[in-house]
Amino acid sequence: MTLEDFLALIKKKKCTLSRQDRLAMLQVGTLLTSSQFKESIDPHTYKFIAAGLQKGTRSGTPFVRILCGSALYQISGDARYLERVAAFLLNRNETIAYDVGHLNAIAGLLFNAPEKNRNAIATAFTRAFQRDLFIQIVDKVRDLADNHGIDIEESGKVSDRVVILIQQLLKPPHAPTRDALEFARILSQDFDKAVMIVNTCEFNAIPNGAMVPPFNANVMGEYANIRSVNYAGRDISLFQPASAGFEDEDILACIRAINQYDPEMILTVGSRNVISELYASSRFTFMYPTAAGLPLTTANYFHTWDQATEPMLRQADAEDIRDKYLFEQHPGFKTPEKIKQVSRSDLNLPASAFVFAVAGMRLHHVVDDAFLEMIGKIVEASPNAHILFVGHFDAYERIVDNSSRLYDRCTFAGFHDDIMSVYDICDAYINPKQPGGGSAIVYAMAAGLPALSLSFGDGGLAVKDLPEIKNYGDLSDVAIRLCEDKALYAQYKQRTKRIAASLSSRGPLVDRIMDAFNAYRSGQLRSDIPLRQFGENG
Repeated sequence: MTLEDFLALIKKKKCTLSRQDRLAMLQVGTLLTSSQFKESIDPHTYKFIAAGLQKGTRSGTPFVRILCGSALYQISGDARYLERVAAFLLNRNETIAYDVGHLNAIAGLLFNAPEKNRNAIATAFTRAFQRDLFIQIVDKVRDLADNHGIDIEESGKVSDRVVILIQQLLKPPHAPTRDALEFARILSQDFDKAVMIVNTCEFNAIPNGAMVPPFNANVMGEYANIRSVNYAGRDISLFQPASAGFEDEDILACIRAINQYDPEMILTVGSRNVISELYASSRFTFMYPTAAGLPLTTANYFHTWDQATEPMLRQADAEDIRDKYLFEQHPGFKTPEKIKQVSRSDLNLPASAFVFAVAGMRLHHVVDDAFLEMIGKIVEASPNAHILFVGHFDAYERIVDNSSRLYDRCTFAGFHDDIMSVYDICDAYINPKQPGGGSAIVYAMAAGLPALSLSFGDGGLAVKDLPEIKNYGDLSDVAIRLCEDKALYAQYKQRTKRIAASLSSRGPLVDRIMDAFNAYRSGQLRSDIPLRQFGENG
């Protein structure tokens, strides 16, 4: 589809679009919102395109209104465009995959947004709105199964079988994937459970919905057709739909696989899962949220990473899920083994520098201007300081190499499976402000690195027993002192390693989940019991 074709379509009062038309429009709309496109054309042409998008927000076709409104938000940063399209997302006439595309896009916006934009996005897409959209999807999935004669309410027997649901399967450095595999290992090794992981592919690389850019998950091609995964010397059964998407046939295939396996327990890795909701009335379904806070659920039992705040409890009451909240427990992250020895010369690091590691799968989102200003202060004040970025950082050259004061004081090492070997040649760790980051900072502390994080997100929760760091200015001050003060460095190193020891096992969390499961199976897990008593000493 050409740009001219795209502009002609969005200017129509109403239009009928095929699936191919929609995909082509998503592709063009995504291109229009890219910074590279804006830099490549003259301002007059760009204003002409923006005017066309404005007209599209008044289209009688919901797809066009949503696409144009979300594109204008990407161009302008004005979240009022998102508020105007929100109502059009609650459309019962669209497909499940279309709705899930929007739920994923909203989650991506909130997770990756700079701090200055996050509150405005949350105002446009409130938790109540996301819950309504989630319930709409669950209802559609339930209707889909009913229409195909699939009994999703089949009673679970005492089968010693567990299904672990995951929305996306990548290599184990991907935290949710490692979580699922570690749960499977413990349940089979310590509790004699037969375990099957079901990758629902709710997060996938197939564009869906009308928001631009559409949600586009990382996908590992080598995992596409496998039926088992070897982890820690164990072969773990795996099911995933053949097309690796979330179309109707993919959903039905997952439901049929779960029914055939007939588990007595379903454990969900993630902060929401559409399919797990269907089984909550017939067997024990438990959610491990992959981030701090309340998961998005209507019927699953769950825990929180830390003691719930009063606003969280009020939210749970409002959503009628207070009786599903069983306990608080930091999940713990099993420390990966160091595979090989890495030297500083291997990564082009200065031999005698004080190296701060910064690791993540979305560094291009979390390394913002404020973070760059902060590390700039560190390297200016400490001539020996050096910053090592490890992971996925799509815009490294543009963001860091263009900075005169950072150009020769930073290194990007790319993605490394063997993160512990990388940490082994570093001196300290810095966690950017982000909702996630929990596993990376725990691994760094387990490697003996003093770890610095703002009191925000999963990373802040991991270091809550260290002196609180409220802003990047304070963080840079502590980092500079670590470079210069050997006694302070030794103190931080000792404390962070002790914290890591308490957070480096998934076992205590699984023990508490199994305590709750046994109470459920014996009929003792009822809403009139103080639920957080289960596994109190876990």
